[in-house]
Amino acid sequence: MPDIREVPETIRTACERLMRAYLIDGTPAAADVEQMTASIASIYAEYVALQALEQLTRQVGQASDLAFAELMDNDVFAFLAPTMQQLLRFLRGRLAGQEPVLLLDEQNQFAAHHLALALLLLAAQALAATSSEPEQALAQVHQGLADDPAFTRAPAGDLSYSLPDNDNATTTGQLAREMLTETVPICATYVSDDEVLLVLALDARPDIRELFRLIATDVPAAGADTCTKWSGRPEVGTVRLDIE
Repeated sequence: MPDIREVPETIRTACERLMRAYLIDGTPAAADVEQMTASIASIYAEYVALQALEQLTRQVGQASDLAFAELMDNDVFAFLAPTMQQLLRFLRGRLAGQEPVLLLDEQNQFAAHHLALALLLLAAQALAATSSEPEQALAQVHQGLADDPAFTRAPAGDLSYSLPDNDNATTTGQLAREMLTETVPICATYVSDDEVLLVLALDARPDIRELFRLIATDVPAAGADTCTKWSGRPEVGTVRLDIE
């Protein structure tokens, strides 16, 4: 994990200008976006995004999808929306104390700066969702990075690109990592005759916890349209729960 002091000043300045432009003008300048090509820019952008999400959570009490709806619906950044949704879940998992795994599709590497851009847009939108003025919110993020950075307290997780699907061993390893990330702890197991009852700690997954919170406290006017599906794989001893 690189020391934040190792990040070049040009990168830090470009990141700050990019977020300020989104907060004030709604879109970053092309010149700042082009400076996001270095790998260190993506690493620093992840630091900033994690700090901004933590700041939003502290002020508002949560960092739900609703807070980022405006960004996801922005036509200018529509090409980044799928990646930003994945990154948002990844960052929330880190803040929740998990070790999330996110292997971005290889096709998302069409531009080296898009990962950093997506992370910085999430950071800026998180700040926009707080009650602070843009300049004050930016100052608080940088102060937090200097005094009590979230990236040193949250588990690192595993954020990288997936490899080409032409190596069975590699592909199997990636699937295993993804499956482990999507699991939830088992609180208790009860066996009676031919039945097995598993008590799952669903609140260990921030995305599931957020879903249940929304269903309980913010039910849509037409009702909550959800579907629960169970599937089992006895040969490998796993059970899968899908909530849609």
